[in-house]
Order: sequence, then structure tokens, then C-alpha cells
Amino acid sequence: MAAQAERFVRARLSQYLQARIVLPLAWICLVIVLGIASPWLPIPSPNTMDFLAPAEGPSTKHLFGTDLDGRDLFARAVHGARISLFVGLAAPALGLLVGGTLGLLAAYYGGLLRASILGALDVILAFPTRRWRTSRSPSASFPSRHSRGSLARARCPC
Repeated sequence: MAAQAERFVRARLSQYLQARIVLPLAWICLVIVLGIASPWLPIPSPNTMDFLAPAEGPSTKHLFGTDLDGRDLFARAVHGARISLFVGLAAPALGLLVGGTLGLLAAYYGGLLRASILGALDVILAFPTRRWRTSRSPSASFPSRHSRGSLARARCPC
């Protein structure tokens, strides 16, 4: 009886883990395929306005509905996936290229070059990411009533 229960639990656990892996991978593959194939898909341009259907819900004509200007939300999501894929792949590639080059230079030449590269890295890592982003934002230079809350949260030590 215990062996049968153990097999049942293992089978259920296997199905659960398989669903936790297969479903996200399928979703990622679908987004990649739609993003790459978006110019050839029979969907309207993301900027084409349907003045007869502003803020319409999902239908057969507009799968995700339309926004307030009558633009198809599915077309905008699919075309936006191309940009997201490009940024998601280009940012790590650029980091790998710059970081790899600096690391190779520091390892090969050593000495003063290595010390200066590591010193610059220490300076960059000394600043918290949130404060670094906030200090470079335009709203930090010109506070408005909308940016006061975010600046107050950025200054909070917790």
C-alpha cells in the first residue's frame, strides 16, 4: 500500500513539475515566435486607429480589444514584443562585451590597468542601484508634484 501511494505521489509531483516547466517555456516560445513574425502576421498596424471602436472589449475583430484611440491592443502587444526581445537580448550582450573586454584586459596586462578597472568597478558598486537610477532621472533635477513621493522613497534608508 505504501509503495502504491509513493508511486502516486511521485507521478503527481512529476506532472506538477513538468507543468511548471513546460507552460512557461511554451509561453516564452510563443512570445518569441510572435515577436519575430509580427511583420508577416495578418494583423493591423499597431498605430492604425479604428474610430468606430474606441475602448472596445475583446471581440473576433480585436482579440484583446482596443484602447481609447481605437488601436488594436493585440497588434500593439505583438509589435511591442519585438522591441522587448531586442532590448532583452541586446542589454546582456552589451554587458558581456564590455565586461568581458575589460576583464580580459585586466587579466592580461595586470598592474595599474587592473587596479584602475577594479577601482572603477568598486566605485560603481558602492552606489545602491535605486539611488543611482533616481539621481540620473530628469524628475530628480526638476521635482514636480508627481515625483515627490518617489524621491522621498529613494532617500529612505530602509
